[in-house]
Amino acid sequence: MSRQGSRCLELSTDRLNRALRTLSAASASIIHGATEEQLVGQICRILVQVGGYRLAWIGLADAHDGSLLVQAGQYFEGCRSLDAVRTDVRVDGWGSACQLISRAVRLGRFVVVRRGGEDRWSQACRRLSGDPGYGSALALPLTHGAVMLGVLALYAEAIDAFDEDEVDLLSDLAGNLSHGIAALRDARRRSEAEAALEQEQQFLQSVIDGVADPTMVIGVDHEILLMNRASRIYLAEGASLRPGARCHEVIDASQTPCNEKEKICPLREVQRTGKTCRVVHRQVLPDGRRRTYELEASPLWNADGSLRGIIQAARDITQRLAVEATLRENQDRLDYLAHHDPLTNLPNRLRFNARLQQAMARARETHRQIALLVLDLDRFKNINDSLGHELGDQVLREVAGRLRRCLRGGDTVARLGGDEFVVILEEMEDLKAVSGVARNILRNLGRAFQVSHHDLFVTTSIGISLFPGDAQSAEGLMKNADVAMYRAKEEGRNNYQFYRPDMNVRTPEMLILESNLRRAMSENQLELYYQPQYDLASRQLIGLEALLRWQHPVQGRISPADFIPLAEETGLIVPLGQWVLKTACVQAKAWQEQGYLPVRVAVNISAREFRQPDFVENVEGILAETGLDPHWLELEITESIAMQNFEETIMTLTDLKIRGVHLAIDDFGTGYSSLGYLKRFPISKLKIDQSFVRDINRDCNDAAIATSIIALGRSMNMEVIAEGVETEAQAELLLGKGCHQAQGFLFSPAVAAEKVENFFSRAAPQNRSARVIHLPRAGTQ
Repeated sequence: MSRQGSRCLELSTDRLNRALRTLSAASASIIHGATEEQLVGQICRILVQVGGYRLAWIGLADAHDGSLLVQAGQYFEGCRSLDAVRTDVRVDGWGSACQLISRAVRLGRFVVVRRGGEDRWSQACRRLSGDPGYGSALALPLTHGAVMLGVLALYAEAIDAFDEDEVDLLSDLAGNLSHGIAALRDARRRSEAEAALEQEQQFLQSVIDGVADPTMVIGVDHEILLMNRASRIYLAEGASLRPGARCHEVIDASQTPCNEKEKICPLREVQRTGKTCRVVHRQVLPDGRRRTYELEASPLWNADGSLRGIIQAARDITQRLAVEATLRENQDRLDYLAHHDPLTNLPNRLRFNARLQQAMARARETHRQIALLVLDLDRFKNINDSLGHELGDQVLREVAGRLRRCLRGGDTVARLGGDEFVVILEEMEDLKAVSGVARNILRNLGRAFQVSHHDLFVTTSIGISLFPGDAQSAEGLMKNADVAMYRAKEEGRNNYQFYRPDMNVRTPEMLILESNLRRAMSENQLELYYQPQYDLASRQLIGLEALLRWQHPVQGRISPADFIPLAEETGLIVPLGQWVLKTACVQAKAWQEQGYLPVRVAVNISAREFRQPDFVENVEGILAETGLDPHWLELEITESIAMQNFEETIMTLTDLKIRGVHLAIDDFGTGYSSLGYLKRFPISKLKIDQSFVRDINRDCNDAAIATSIIALGRSMNMEVIAEGVETEAQAELLLGKGCHQAQGFLFSPAVAAEKVENFFSRAAPQNRSARVIHLPRAGTQ
């Protein structure tokens, strides 16, 4: 072998050894490279320092522009100032300044330049380093699969520096570098994805932690992915909270469904139907408390429509159910009150009317007759007046019990109010059977009533009408039985009378009373008394109720219970009511002008007066004429009035409310007591009937009724006032239940207008003599 050949072999071997060392060192760097930037820089340095090449440069494809190679690393032996030279290479045309690199990218394989050329990059390198240039160059594409990652370019000082074996080793180095870059990028993407996932989970965790209800995000395999703080309280004691736990592992066996329907698993139901599922179950908390939860599970979808997971929230509805149960109990109680008399627990007028209609319908179908009996206890008022209402109520309860025992199971007995009872007898064969029932009632009620060591005797007058013979309507049947009952009283009481058409002639007693009432209206025998209303806490006067009184010049004081029904029947109630309203308004205005602190004056409105077409206009006219601010007027109507012509009632009440008049339901709890109508009426006050107040400290039923009415009023933002308060014990109990207003004998009975000044608090008094207003006689205006 010639010396020259030996020299070439020596050089080739030397290059190959350097290439092997370079490949080894580069492989170690690729294995331990922490970042892409660090790896590229180390490879460039190794290629120059270990491989002996003059310059190493690596460009990586731009993420947004694949035809642009962005310089990622370079190393030039002996010239640090070359770091200032940044060369990005565009490979989209042969006119590029670096055709070597461009060709390697285009061809997808290595490109060798055996003899150096002149381009702008090499000129910049020589100018900064003082280097004379390079003799040869090699460009190696960096690829991973079908993806072009970039180019590795090497520059050697010698000509023909890159032989075939060296190129193969350097190609392996380029391949290893490509895998290293791809691996680092994959790791970076995984790290970024994990960081994004962690950030998303932290965000979701913060979101569900802000939810008050126990909330979980659950995978399709029922693995708990997320749960909020409330869930840890919700889960039973000893529940496993390890990461990745499944629902059945953490849900305690103390969870029990509320009924058979609730036994379904909401998670499986969502997976089966793809729809939100709600169930209710009971749960025992770690502290032993029992709570009721409503579980709501909803699907979470992937973009492709597949089920990603389930979000489940457990809402604690224990308190809500308790409130609903209380409201239902109160409504049931009010519904019961709406249809029953609270004193005797007999059906009341409303229920009686419904049963009478039903009985008449059955009688039409079966062609049988029914009998209606109206009973009135004779002179029962004497018991109340002499022995008190408490003993009178005991007698009424005993009367109700005896009447029940006199009747068959299918018959009906009801109390209409006061001492008036009614009985419906169905499928009666003849008058003899009806008479037998009436005689049995008279006999049983005629026995002594033993009440508080008293032997009391009560007789009864009974009027009887028959369907279909005496009337075709319930109203007619009732009217005729009532007429027969009055005839029984005229015949000496303690007997029964069947209705006859000739009974419709007015009784002399009724005619005389009507005549006297008309004379009383024209002769100023009528006057208004006022009963004060007080705030129970402060004992301050807050209102006055106007009550009509009749002082007959011969008979003396005549009870409103006697002449008001007669005024209703004859139509005299309309002018009488207008006189009462105007008198009360004039008097209230006069008190204000005398310097008394203004208080609201309450006036009772009758059914016939309320149904007058011009009722609202009359009220408005009286207010305008008297100058009384509508704010100081309160109109009271009963529940039975309110429920007649329901929609018309709403319109009338709304018109009054718009004009500033306050509205109250009188004797609340003795009529319909329905939330359905009450919430639609613009009512500002409920008045608890005195029948519930009288025994409120002794009768738990009366206390429960009063409590329900108070709670109902407060929940609907209404004032509640109790009537008939006679003792401090009653007042204290009512105040403790939340009733803040009352009237009754504890404070004062109704008094004449000139005595009202004793109740007032003065505001800048001008005249200590109250001025009493006397209006022209009723019916003459």
